[in-house]
Amino acid sequence: MRISTHLLLILLFLGLYTFSLAQSKRKRKSEISLAKQQQSEYYFTDGMKEYTVENYNKAIEGFQRAYELTPNNAGLNYMIAEALQRTDELDKAEKYSAKALELDETNKYYYLQLAHIYELKKKYEESVKIYQKLIKKLPHTEQYLYELADMQLNAKDYDEAIKTYDKAESIFGKNEDVVRQKQKLYLRTNKLDEALNEGNKLISAFPDDIRYQLQQAELLIANKKVDEALILLNKIIADNPNEPYSRLLMFDIYRVKNQKEKAFEQVLIAFKNPTLDIDSKVSILYNYLSEIQKNDQIKSYAQQLGLILTQVHPLEAKSYSINGDVLFLSDSKNKALESYLSAIKLDNSKYKIWQQVISIDAELNLLDSLVAHSSQAVELFPTQSIFWFYNGTSYLQKKNYDKAIESLEQGKKIAKASSPDMVNQFNAQLGDSYNGIKNYKKSDEAFEAVLKSDPNNAHVMNNYSYFLSLRKEKLEDAKKWGKILVEKHPEEATYLDTYGWILYVAQEYPEALKYLEKAAKNSDNGTILEHYGDVLFKMGKKEDALEQWKKAKIQGEVSELIDKKIADKNLYE
Repeated sequence: MRISTHLLLILLFLGLYTFSLAQSKRKRKSEISLAKQQQSEYYFTDGMKEYTVENYNKAIEGFQRAYELTPNNAGLNYMIAEALQRTDELDKAEKYSAKALELDETNKYYYLQLAHIYELKKKYEESVKIYQKLIKKLPHTEQYLYELADMQLNAKDYDEAIKTYDKAESIFGKNEDVVRQKQKLYLRTNKLDEALNEGNKLISAFPDDIRYQLQQAELLIANKKVDEALILLNKIIADNPNEPYSRLLMFDIYRVKNQKEKAFEQVLIAFKNPTLDIDSKVSILYNYLSEIQKNDQIKSYAQQLGLILTQVHPLEAKSYSINGDVLFLSDSKNKALESYLSAIKLDNSKYKIWQQVISIDAELNLLDSLVAHSSQAVELFPTQSIFWFYNGTSYLQKKNYDKAIESLEQGKKIAKASSPDMVNQFNAQLGDSYNGIKNYKKSDEAFEAVLKSDPNNAHVMNNYSYFLSLRKEKLEDAKKWGKILVEKHPEEATYLDTYGWILYVAQEYPEALKYLEKAAKNSDNGTILEHYGDVLFKMGKKEDALEQWKKAKIQGEVSELIDKKIADKNLYE
């Protein structure tokens, strides 16, 4: 059986192919017969084929057969250990790897394999010994000093790790990663001066690389040596006035010192610098957000920085987004909305920005905008029930009941699976919407579904009972809910009006007058004033009724009969 050229190259590279051809060139104390050599080679080759296709258990079988014939072959022991590692049999792998190294101490791969197995078994001290032996015994292996240091770190032998790094530096020169690692070790062992000294060495080795000076300043700040940091940073700024990160470090120092104006001066310079990445700027602004509503000075700083951010980074959506947050928390809702919309023009994929836009539309009662923006949002985020809710609600407020029902029903389906707590909110709005198209059966079903799970839902009790009074149906239920509302909210004009109107429909005029009169005192809503006029008329107070109807007409939101009532000085229902 012939071994493939690819496989042969692998074996020759590793120094493993030491069977009959190599063995025939030197004598061993115990000679192996040519037949055994050939048979061992056959099994070994068979095992290698299985190994290359990652069939490791089969590979081990082939290697073990070869091992029975030639147990003192270093390469064979190495490959058995390799296959056993692949099957996580580390104890067995350690035995064969150790034997491979014992048989041949001139192959660096045997050292590396055994050191790695010790590492996997967390026997770090043993791994250290193997790396030390490798570097000492074999020439041109100094590159493994870094692996040795890693194992010394794992073994928590920090002083020895530092010595190893020093030795590596003496051979290979200064290395940033090594310096950083040494600094960490010095800090871990409370040797701050040594850590700072390492940083100074790096600065001396690379005087034109400003990064090392900045990192040294950071280390000084982190260890409360701010005066020394200021000296270094002022030097950096004097030599490099347009370097933005030094400004951020100065900002950190002055902020810790509670010197807010000096801190702001530095961060203002940094924000105006287009070379400073936007993420660093956004991070700083986020730190300001929590203080905006507590401190007018911070609010002013944040507003200036937010505006600068949009000017310096006009094509970045996140600049307008964070500026919108600043303005929103500053109670500049209209300006915040403009900034959020600018962000959306650049990137419409951010769910949270759409949330802010739509919530501001709703808060400011910008119905046309709410319709438009919520319609866009449901297209972009069709699985987010909250956007369907706002979309349906906006159509409901515009009395486009069919559109409202379409969106609310779709949103309710989604909410049942993802946001069950919102189902009641959808049903509440659906009750109003179906009532708008006079589908009273579905309207009642929606309201009753809410009251079944939330018996104290004031919005539903109010609207449902009022609609029932207009239809003159289930008046006892309507009275029950109306009474609950006025008992819990005795000064709420809307609830007083609802209960008073239910009593009016039930022809309980003296009681109705009591509640409608109180409602009218607490509100100048046209509907409430008209209702108050109606009950006054029923109680024989026709001139007072006329006065209230006239007031109602001025306020608006009145019935179609208001002009006829006023003209004829008579009640029409």
